[in-house]
Amino acid sequence: QGPDYHFTVFDNWASAGVTKTDGPNVAGSSAVTFFSGVLVNKSLWLNPEYFAGGFVKLDIESGAMVTIPYDASSATIGDWTSTNFHPRCRTSLYDGTHIWFLPIQDDVLLRVHPTTYAMEGFNISGGTTGITGKFHGATFDGYSHITMTPNTYPNGVVRFDVRTGSMTSFSSWP
Repeated sequence: QGPDYHFTVFDNWASAGVTKTDGPNVAGSSAVTFFSGVLVNKSLWLNPEYFAGGFVKLDIESGAMVTIPYDASSATIGDWTSTNFHPRCRTSLYDGTHIWFLPIQDDVLLRVHPTTYAMEGFNISGGTTGITGKFHGATFDGYSHITMTPNTYPNGVVRFDVRTGSMTSFSSWP
């Protein structure tokens, strides 16, 4: 006899101020879309793929949802505050202190403190690195580095130091 699985549906979107019309027409629907998320303590932070309102945080015990708006006062977070419906994020990770949201089409890696909601962006394009943003996935090594995999071929794999903000690009494709 196999395990007895139980599923819980959390659908209290209205409590977070999210409505079906907050997103673009994606695959024939007008639904807001989120793409995975990251679990921090007892809260699931949903990755806002097509949601211009901010991050949605779900308490996995009570089902309560809240929207954490993007910090428009921060000059470092770039296009995250845009009201344009464009893909923002598909990957996030937690380093033990901050949540990191990787851009799909923007050039700013976003760091969010899970308690204070303070946001800081790190520009990951241009300069001597030749990086053009746009990442699909990442891993955290458990110490100090986020390694990001590219969404667009010209990028290499990029290693970002969470302590210093320095980046290294590995772009020698076979």
